[in-house]
Amino acid sequence: MNEVLRIDSVTKRFGGLVAVDRFDGYVKQGELLGLIGPNGAGKTTLFNVITGMYAPDEGRIFFFGKDISGFKPHEITRFGIARTFQNIRLFSDMSVLENVMVSQHLKLRNWLWFFKCIAKTPDSIRMERHMREEALKLLKRVGLENFANEKASSLPYGLQRKLEIARALSTNPRMLLLDEPAAGMNPQETFELMGFIKQIREDFKLTIMIIEHDMKVIMGICERIYVMDYGKLIAEGNPEQIQSNPLVIKAYLGEEVLL
Repeated sequence: MNEVLRIDSVTKRFGGLVAVDRFDGYVKQGELLGLIGPNGAGKTTLFNVITGMYAPDEGRIFFFGKDISGFKPHEITRFGIARTFQNIRLFSDMSVLENVMVSQHLKLRNWLWFFKCIAKTPDSIRMERHMREEALKLLKRVGLENFANEKASSLPYGLQRKLEIARALSTNPRMLLLDEPAAGMNPQETFELMGFIKQIREDFKLTIMIIEHDMKVIMGICERIYVMDYGKLIAEGNPEQIQSNPLVIKAYLGEEVLL
């Protein structure tokens, strides 16, 4: 089995609250893995630990065999893990193109480039032109090229979600973490999102881990699913196994959702 991510007995506490409790799991290369559970189950906290927003109190996280536990978010991104958030975090007054270009500045690895950009040196101008070209290519690949010069805030909600994913893709990730990408979407937007996620996995050769409360999304696109409750992993399996698991039904889904 070719593992991309290995989560080894990870625990995260906030005072007396154990948000993630000795979580063990893995993600295979090219897999589309779902992570579900009721509100407060610890799903987003687990994402935050993986991406360096929190350091684990116990346990370790490995990405392609490298221990990335405790690294900072920008370092995790450079390793090849990108993410989106529950609440859209676009730069609303910037254009669609500028939102994508911003994340490319992660590639400028030292302060010298920062000062070159301020001074508008010839090599910084060439770099800016290259970033613009790359951002336009990416927007075309994800179907947003016609909105390149529009303000991000002017886009319909579903396209704002798509732009947020495009911005994550511009960091050239090997793994993408999506935190409730269908939140707030209408049924048509959700249907289009499902196709978009499958498309980018194929086009960008990605491994994807997704938190989502919309079971149509999870059951419709994920090959394997983890279920959390009170910080613990309570079930793992394919969509059919999860739908019939009594612990899952009791903890979260409810029979009426499954039938």
